[in-house]
Amino acid sequence: QILSTLFRVVSIDSFCREILVLGGVETMIHWVQNGQKNEVKDSACGVLLALSENSSVDDLFVCQSLLAFLQRLSLSVPNVSPELLSCLSVVCSKSEKARAHFVQQSGLSSILPIIRRFLTSVHPPRTELMTATIDLFWSTLNEKENIKVFTGMGGVEVLLDILACKPVPAIQNQITRFLGDLTKAPSAVRAIHQWKGKSDQNVVNLLLSLWADE
Repeated sequence: QILSTLFRVVSIDSFCREILVLGGVETMIHWVQNGQKNEVKDSACGVLLALSENSSVDDLFVCQSLLAFLQRLSLSVPNVSPELLSCLSVVCSKSEKARAHFVQQSGLSSILPIIRRFLTSVHPPRTELMTATIDLFWSTLNEKENIKVFTGMGGVEVLLDILACKPVPAIQNQITRFLGDLTKAPSAVRAIHQWKGKSDQNVVNLLLSLWADE
């Protein structure tokens, strides 16, 4: 009930500024990460997004706070909240400044270990965490320069390696659509073309294999 009330008042500039002064962003992040009930997490996400859309708030502020919190976590363990990643994804998708900040402050390399665990861990991330992480990558890679950073750290190869493992349809479909969007950047096209899987499998063989399985 408290979160619902906060959601209604953050559109009022004076209340919004008061919430920021009192550390409201950090409190909402805590509830998104640690809330026991989905409705609490969803409401806290709603407040964060409403704050990011208020004209009196720098559109970088929520992104900075979310990224700083994520970088304090050990992102190689499976306790990162998918809702937190989804919230950051929405913020980045709406703001070019937020996307630039995320990439410049090593946001991409901070979350890449989450999906790498799919390949290296006996306990891979849950589907919800995988899809939320991939969606966050997707929302921050609208610009070709950002895609170049992603390909430079081996992001395209990781996505293709995951595809080669034939994950559940939700992950498989998301990655194939994401890779299609990445091809607007020459750096991603080169990485896709140069990828080699097991037994020298190339991307054409991989896609044909996935299509044959459908």
